[in-house]
Amino acid sequence: MTLKYITNKSHRLMVKAGMKLDELPSGKEWKENLNKVSLMNNYVREIPSILSPNCQILSALFLQSNPLESIPESFFSHMHGLKILNLSGTEIESLPNSISECTNLTASLLRKCRRLKRVPSLARLGALQKLDLGVTKINEVPAGMEMFTGLHMIPGGILPKLCRLQKLRVLWGLETLRVAVEEVVRLKNLDCLVVQFWKSQDFNRYVKSSNSHRRPNDYCLIINRGVNPYLLDDAYRRLQYNVEKMVILIRCYICGREDDSIFLPKEVECLFIRDCGGDVRNINNIPAFNALERLEILHTEDVDNLTGIFLNLSAGQYSHLTVVKVIRCQKLKKLLSSKLLSELKNLEQINVGQCKEMEELIAADDDDNDNEERSQLLPKLERLSLIDLPKLKSIASCNGVMVCDSLQEIVIWGCPQLKRLPIYLPIDEKGKPSPLPTLNKITVERKWWEALEWDHLHPDAILPLSVFDNFSSRSSP
Repeated sequence: MTLKYITNKSHRLMVKAGMKLDELPSGKEWKENLNKVSLMNNYVREIPSILSPNCQILSALFLQSNPLESIPESFFSHMHGLKILNLSGTEIESLPNSISECTNLTASLLRKCRRLKRVPSLARLGALQKLDLGVTKINEVPAGMEMFTGLHMIPGGILPKLCRLQKLRVLWGLETLRVAVEEVVRLKNLDCLVVQFWKSQDFNRYVKSSNSHRRPNDYCLIINRGVNPYLLDDAYRRLQYNVEKMVILIRCYICGREDDSIFLPKEVECLFIRDCGGDVRNINNIPAFNALERLEILHTEDVDNLTGIFLNLSAGQYSHLTVVKVIRCQKLKKLLSSKLLSELKNLEQINVGQCKEMEELIAADDDDNDNEERSQLLPKLERLSLIDLPKLKSIASCNGVMVCDSLQEIVIWGCPQLKRLPIYLPIDEKGKPSPLPTLNKITVERKWWEALEWDHLHPDAILPLSVFDNFSSRSSP
């Protein structure tokens, strides 16, 4: 579509796109207060050598789809405010050194510059976020590229030359090439890797290939066909999960079909699962999960087939686990097995919310005696949050009592069938139950609290810690 020449009263915008121009506008048309210039889809082959526009606040320059063969050395000298430069589809062989003056540049788009062989040093372009060099003749790494934390659309053969690269953030879409995965695996000095795969096959290819090489000390591997900027943001992930090795699985097929079953790095510390399919009725029955040796955080959301989390474990399995968070898993009925609590001795947080079929938090085993009171030990548990579980009937099985010497906070809401709060309280010198020294806060509904059955304990022991909340705006634990 042809666009007419557009300018506003203050001359901040110049658009001459698709107007069949064979030369750039003259120098007097490049006003000092120009903010955006679009000259795309024309027939411009050259820029006059004397043209060096004084456009200090120009933020975007679009020259793509012109048969442009060269750019004068001084052309960018006075464009210090330039943020977006698009030269895609031109015939240039190199960029002038004056591009280094554009220190505010965030995007340099050079895709399909099929004759492009050289890019000057990028060391001064500290704001650069997107560098598109796809379909070019670049055969050496531009100086300064190793300083960047995020690279996008780097042509094959470039990554192996970044021998000092320490941090890489990349999103691979449907056209991920096998060579790109293998090149990342061979980056020996890479300390931090954030990569999003659209296809589980590419994810598996990376995990399998990296098993025979050194994986980065700090990584986040993501499967997600959509783009979520929070997932790729280091600060956000660190705020949510203070770990170094993380895997995020969103809308993928975890197991059941040989071609699609997920392979996981055995040293992963945090596993986030959302809206995934496959035979995932019990987390620890999934072969890939049984190989995990250092898992600390398990977060599952919207996994519809899930009926149990940890119902049978091998000795030592998940012994590093500190946090379990389960949200909107609508078939989930049981979280933990009572006989396996000893394998979860480092568990610090249990957060369960909006699981409509949840009946037992700690499930009874077949050989448990219903009439026998059992102590169920979670020595490091600090937080217990149970929200919107309409069918939850028990926290501890077999009239058991949870011994949680480190417990700091309890949050319970929307659990109308739960009649007992089976927290063990120490007995004072007068033979009466006393509050746990570590317990700071209990947030509950007043009506539910007043209807609780306390067995031999008395609510007065922990009443001062209670905060009554109507939870009108609460939606997750």
